Amino acid sequence: MDALWILKGLWMGRTDSLKRIAEMTGLSVPTVVQVLGSRGHRYRQQTRERVQEAAAQIGYRPNAASKALHQGRFGCAAVLCGANPWLNLLPQLLVDGMMDELDAQNMHLTLARLSNDRLTNEEELPKVLTQWMADGLLINYNTEIPQQMQQYVKQYHLPAVWLNSKQEHDCVHPDDFGAGQQITESLLKLGHRRIAYADYNRGLIDPTQHQVHYSAVDRAAGYQQAMQQSGLQCNEFRSLEHVNETNRLDYSIQRLSQPNRPTAVITNGLNIGMAIWQAALKLNIKVPEELSIIAIGHGSYGDSHMGLNTWIVPEYSEGRVAVKMLCQKIKQPDIKLDTFTVPFDCVRDGITLGPASTD
Repeated sequence: MDALWILKGLWMGRTDSLKRIAEMTGLSVPTVVQVLGSRGHRYRQQTRERVQEAAAQIGYRPNAASKALHQGRFGCAAVLCGANPWLNLLPQLLVDGMMDELDAQNMHLTLARLSNDRLTNEEELPKVLTQWMADGLLINYNTEIPQQMQQYVKQYHLPAVWLNSKQEHDCVHPDDFGAGQQITESLLKLGHRRIAYADYNRGLIDPTQHQVHYSAVDRAAGYQQAMQQSGLQCNEFRSLEHVNETNRLDYSIQRLSQPNRPTAVITNGLNIGMAIWQAALKLNIKVPEELSIIAIGHGSYGDSHMGLNTWIVPEYSEGRVAVKMLCQKIKQPDIKLDTFTVPFDCVRDGITLGPASTD
């Protein structure tokens, strides 16, 4: 059934309810509409209470869909995701940030999950807004993005903001380069000079064979710049083969067993940080007296990572910023908004960070 006919049906039901409230209160229907709508503040408190009491008696609730027919807006933002969960990470803190900002904007959220075939179909993508009754899109497709999808967003002037993706404009993402740089600088201030960076994703060694998220590249680049500016040699823990969870401990032991081992390690991910920590314990390396460990990771992990010093990805702040940007795009779909880079604003303290040993 066409979305317009659904809205018309809802509107008719709403009209009947408004007539009943008008009869119960002795007011006109237009007055009831204004009291229950955005102009209620113009009426006396007694009038507002009378209308609200009558509405409660018949179980009337303002309907977002019927408002859309009247106002031309749904009051809704859709998070657009693909079918592959590995390409559409949607952390809870990111959702919380979006929900809180939408609530402040008197809007709500819906999830639009499409297969790759639909995402790259010229006829399908423009339908998303009407099918999901949404005013704009928060695109949560941040790795291996289909080029056709990007073209259609531009071609059809869809009000959209990209999450965790680097685009020419209309996107928001954490300052991953700044995080890598600032963490390294903080370790330098603690006296560390042999600082390593650990990321066991093979794609960084051969990007042509496997696409990786931009954040992995940026965090490492921030580390590299800070080391180079201090005249120090970089030391990156990487492997030509992908180091899966089963092999991470053994690989970490191998790297920490080499001569002139680091006094501090920055890890791209909490799981890698835990592997480094476990390897240190196996080798009788004291943490943090002989080895400091700082991880960059998400804030929704449980107690399994307690104790690991972590720079938390600013997912909540990103969610709120993205919604604010989308509201601008909904009002002006053709405006090109500058990329917003969200600084890391939360550090989870632990027991794995300390000054460099003086020995």
